[in-house]
This record gives sequence, structure tokens and C-alpha cells, in this order.
Amino acid sequence: MPDSTSLLEKEIAELNDRLFALEKKGKIRRVTAYAFKLVAGGSCLAIASNVFPAANQGLGAAALVCVFLDGVFANYARLVGEVQAGYAARAQRDKIARDYNRDLTPILGKLRRSSAGTPELEAAEAERIDLQTKTQIRLQEGVAEVEKALADLDLKALNSLSLESERTATER
Repeated sequence: MPDSTSLLEKEIAELNDRLFALEKKGKIRRVTAYAFKLVAGGSCLAIASNVFPAANQGLGAAALVCVFLDGVFANYARLVGEVQAGYAARAQRDKIARDYNRDLTPILGKLRRSSAGTPELEAAEAERIDLQTKTQIRLQEGVAEVEKALADLDLKALNSLSLESERTATER
């Protein structure tokens, strides 16, 4: 059986890797969202103020393309969802770490005070292993919750691409 410490470290590393990936995707989506908003808003402002009359059609097309792409890729909705999932996962990870450290402190005290081969040492070691196992399970459940939230977000974004609501509205 693998050492519970290595399993715990593996779970923490896995959660940290997922948080890093979420943050990276969030930065890309954030830059994309700002670029889309800047192009769309800037184009509309230029058209409204008639700064470049000869380019109004191109500016209008640029604004429309940005709004269309943002909607098709559900960039803004996914950005918000991924940022929320990242914040929730980070808060959950930090709480699990605080709880683990708080619960580990008295166990470490027992380990230091116990002599080798005594029942007290064995009991303290069993407590430490039990705490690591419970913490590992909490981390696994936390990763699963983040994964489920992201999967739900993807499904919601895919559902928003459906033309079914437009089709049923025209049939009425």
C-alpha cells in the first residue's frame, strides 16, 4: 500500500495543477473578453461620432463579429464560471490545509512525547495516518466538485448555442 503522505502530497499537487490551469485559461479568456469589448465598443463609438465615415461599414462588421464570437464561444459566461470555480477551489484547498495543520499539531506533540515501541506512539502514528487519509479524501472530493462545476458550465455554454429556443419562438 502506498504511503499516505505521498498520496496526500499527490492530491495537493493535482489540485494545485488544476488551479494553475484554471488561472491560465482565465487569463486568456479575460484578455479575449477585454479585446472583444474594446473592439466592439470602440467601433460603435467611432461609428456614432462619425470619426471615420468611410470605415463605418468595416467598424460595424468588426463590432458584430466580436459580439458574435463572444456569444458563440460563450467566452464571458465561461470566464465568470472558471474564475468562480478557481476561487472556490482555492478557498477549499486553503481551508483543508488549515484544518489539517490544526489537527496535526496535537498528533505531532503526542509523537514527540512517545517513546519508541510504546502503544502511545503506535496510537499517535495511527491518528496521523487517519488524518492524512481523511484529508486526502477531502481533497479528492474538492477536485471532483471543481470538475463537476466546470462540466456543468461547459454543458450550459453548449446549451446556449442551441437554436432550439429561436426555432420554437418562430413556430408560435
